[in-house]
Amino acid sequence: MKIGLPSLDGVQAIGLRKVAQKDLGNPTALDQNLQVIAHPLGLQSLLTGQIDAHFTTPPFEFQEVEKGGRVIIKSSDIFGKTSIASVFTTEKFYNQYPEFGKALYTAIADATKLVNEKTDEAAKILSEIDSGKVSQEQYKKWLNNQAVAYGIEPRAFLKCGAFMHEIGMLNKQPKSIDELILPPLKGAGGD
Repeated sequence: MKIGLPSLDGVQAIGLRKVAQKDLGNPTALDQNLQVIAHPLGLQSLLTGQIDAHFTTPPFEFQEVEKGGRVIIKSSDIFGKTSIASVFTTEKFYNQYPEFGKALYTAIADATKLVNEKTDEAAKILSEIDSGKVSQEQYKKWLNNQAVAYGIEPRAFLKCGAFMHEIGMLNKQPKSIDELILPPLKGAGGD
């Protein structure tokens, strides 16, 4: 059985290893089945039978379900509400370029607010960026899907970090979210 995912150390791989530990007693029990594949190619590979399962993210998971795929497990089943897409940098880089870091944070916060408060406008922008390959209506449907929430708060970082430490992927287990986030996110919550 081939299981497609975007990397061997990303959130999908960590989640799959947590499931393998729980259900199979070994976090690496499925590692020989993993196939690194970009989300768009994973979608096509699943639909054409080249892989048997695909641990992916929206909108690819939505497209797979629309074409007859079945959801077997969700990241929220594994670690609770989970940040799927996050932006990372080192503290050194942030300290060297604080204005860039603040501008990037502001742009992400503004885009998140747009998606949450003006979904029609966000869907229109996404469709235009995509040169109309995906309609505004389809983007709106995806943005409004109840399986997804858009926010700036980090979710499940400590749970993932604890598991990664447990299986040897991290040398040091983070004890506080403040060890993992930079100044713009201080006080934004997260776990």
